[in-house]
Parts: sequence; structure tokens; C-alpha cells
Amino acid sequence: MKGKRGLSEIVSTVLIILITITAISILSFTIINFTRDNLDKGDDCLDVLGMLTIIEKDTCYGDIVGEENTTIRIKRGNINTDEIYFILDDGINSKSYNVKNGSIYPEINLGQVLSIPGKAGGEKVYYIDGIKANRAIVGFVFKNNRCQASDEAEIVKC
Repeated sequence: MKGKRGLSEIVSTVLIILITITAISILSFTIINFTRDNLDKGDDCLDVLGMLTIIEKDTCYGDIVGEENTTIRIKRGNINTDEIYFILDDGINSKSYNVKNGSIYPEINLGQVLSIPGKAGGEKVYYIDGIKANRAIVGFVFKNNRCQASDEAEIVKC
């Protein structure tokens, strides 16, 4: 009986060690993949900071037609993307838009088909009806995730 008791303790110790190693392996695999995926998203966004700008002299609210509209001119740097976003804020409400080539919003550019600014210095003007914005934010969208704002500006009356 003495020999079996010692063997039982060894088997128990080996089983505990195997369970611990298995648990550590599963956690490591999960954490490494999660971290790698999130770091990849971050790399895309770090590359584009400051590569999309608002041209403030051509960005304003209100015109001869009325006060409830905003015009924003956006310039793009030398970066590969097929989607941008902009947010317009009037102090009470904000409107947010993801724009890619072929997008259509009835309130932007009178419902025409939209495109993003061309690469390496391309510019686009967006006329948004229905909001008298006093602040604008622009940024890029990569892999369906919005990156940190690339630029923001106060908007003045036209």
C-alpha cells in the first residue's frame, strides 16, 4: 500500500502541471492574437495622422440660400484609402458621415454621387444641407474602423 500512495501523489502532481500548462497555452494564444489584431489596426491609423486636412478658408456655414447649411473643403495627403469620415457639430447636435467613392447622402452635394479627395493633394468640397455647423472633424476609415481625427476646425459664417 505504501508504494501506491506515493504513485498517486506523483500522478496528481503531473496532472496539475499538465492542466496549468494547458491553461497557460490557451490564454497565451488568445492574448497574443487579440494584441496582434489590435496593434495592426493601430499601425494603419498612425500612418495617416495629419494626412487629411480641413481647408478653413473654404469651410463655412450659411450662404445666400439660408443659414442651415455647411460647406467643408477637405484635402488629402499621399495615403492609400478608399474611405473618409467627417463629423459636423452645431453645439447641440452632430452629424457624422462615412464617405467613399459612390456614396450618396441626400443632404450632401444635393444628393449627387460622392467621391473622396484624390491622393497626394486632392481636394473635395462637400455642401451639407440641414446643419449650421460651427465645428468639423475629419479622419480616415480603415478596415471599417474610424481612426483618430486627422484634423478639426472651427467653422465661421460664410
